[in-house]
Amino acid sequence: MDGPSNEPQQGPSLMESLQRSKWLILTAVLIGAIAAFAWSWTQPVRYAGVIRVFVGTGGGLETADSSLAVTRQASFLTSPAVLDRTVRLIGGRLTRKELEKRLMVEPARDANVITVRALDNTPQRAATLADTVVRAYETVLATSAAREQINAIRKRQALLKVQIAELKQQLQAQPGNPVLLTSIDAKNQELRRLAGQVEEATRSAAGATRRLETLRGTASDELAQQPQPLRNAVIGGLLGLLLGVGYAVLVQPARRRILQAMA
Repeated sequence: MDGPSNEPQQGPSLMESLQRSKWLILTAVLIGAIAAFAWSWTQPVRYAGVIRVFVGTGGGLETADSSLAVTRQASFLTSPAVLDRTVRLIGGRLTRKELEKRLMVEPARDANVITVRALDNTPQRAATLADTVVRAYETVLATSAAREQINAIRKRQALLKVQIAELKQQLQAQPGNPVLLTSIDAKNQELRRLAGQVEEATRSAAGATRRLETLRGTASDELAQQPQPLRNAVIGGLLGLLLGVGYAVLVQPARRRILQAMA
């Protein structure tokens, strides 16, 4: 009497596995395509406002190494001082972190030019944001230069006041000394000149900003990022197809063999 055969049963062929799992594969393709299509519609359209800043032809930006000057100014464009100033100028609609993610600054290798790109959801906003970043940079740069000059003048004024006080003490011991009187008068005149220089330095900050504005172009806009739902749906469908075929060819036969062995 013949008993049950101990020969291993041959598994289904590749085509048979695919045929059995055709509805599973089709479902995976549809899910992948629909998910990718829906995800694409959630992505915002991004435009890039582009503006170019010319460095090294004025405004105190000239250095012996123009390439190094361009690199330094590009780094300064993304400094916290410039970013915070930009955030204030745009009314706080972006945080500094958000602005950092939307801002790209690229110094040219073969020219004294820095390209600034700022991303936003409309062409006008993108161009305005790029222009605002550069304006903030110009203002901070000019203000910093004026502040350094004013600080140097303040130190000189403080020294002169100390010297005048010492001369007046000597004058008490030598009343009417013409040398002391002349020296005191000269230092008082210098103090008055320095006071005028402080006012001039403050006004020069605005003038430096205007000079810097002549060193940049006009902000333009370009399409930087656009959702492509149809293309992404095709990619999602292909990914679903690969997953479905992989499951049908590798996972499902192995699962079937395990169940047969346990039976």
